[in-house]
Amino acid sequence: MATTILTTNLNTVFLSTASDATFLVPEGTIRNSNTDDAIQIGDGITNVANVTLWVDGAVYGNDDGIVTDTANNVAIHVGSTGVVRASSTDNIGANGIELGFSSNIFIANAGQISGDFAIAAQAGADTTILNSGLLTGVSKGVEMGIGGFLDNSGEIRGGTERGVDIRGDGTVENSGLIAGQTDGIFAITSVALTNNATGVIRGQSGVFADSGDIVNHGEIASTGNGFAVDLLDDLNSTANSLTNTGQISGDVGLGTGADLLNNSGVITGDVFLEDGDDTYEGLASGVVNGKVFGMGGA
Repeated sequence: MATTILTTNLNTVFLSTASDATFLVPEGTIRNSNTDDAIQIGDGITNVANVTLWVDGAVYGNDDGIVTDTANNVAIHVGSTGVVRASSTDNIGANGIELGFSSNIFIANAGQISGDFAIAAQAGADTTILNSGLLTGVSKGVEMGIGGFLDNSGEIRGGTERGVDIRGDGTVENSGLIAGQTDGIFAITSVALTNNATGVIRGQSGVFADSGDIVNHGEIASTGNGFAVDLLDDLNSTANSLTNTGQISGDVGLGTGADLLNNSGVITGDVFLEDGDDTYEGLASGVVNGKVFGMGGA
């Protein structure tokens, strides 16, 4: 498969008939649009598939930097020298990468992506994101669609809102930094989260979800009046689980199901087990610098 070089240009490039194709923005090249998206993969009408885009240069969009629409099986690689930016970062909805009505999208970032959201995935976008670089959002760092997967070893920063916003169920593995003003990680329904030893998650609520299975070997912290881990919005009695070998700074709240908290680390705050046949296991050097409330459970 031949590679098409996208050279320096001040106009939007439309990859609307680009199935089974590879494109490269080389280092030193600037793709810029003063009026619209810088690069569009798909046009919202004709399906395109099997497109790979490599960005080692700079992509600036007055609206989105890169947008996919009616595109399937797309891989976007931003190298260590790559920059993708929505230039009008004060324009709500101008995102670094916007994933429209697309599926099976893979994004690997080792560079810098920024916008209102660094990466925005609409509902239905089955997305895998690998980040070892910097994702910065004026509002949110990353918004993921249903069934998305995120592996972060870099930095994800949300400005006025969330570091990571999952619009359904999602899976997150973190060994870097995820930080937001309101929530470090938010999930409308559930999150499967592994926070590794080098991982840090911070926000007014560190992790806020309707339900979840969380393993923490690193640090999860509330920076305000919220909970460090808040699974209290569980409306369907789902059994939540939290395994902590690291540090949790702030209160912990589980839901109304038969929840399990396994603690061999340090929790600095109170623990609210809520309703359900709950279990708290304090193992080895596990410490709670606060109180454990059984609430209405067994």
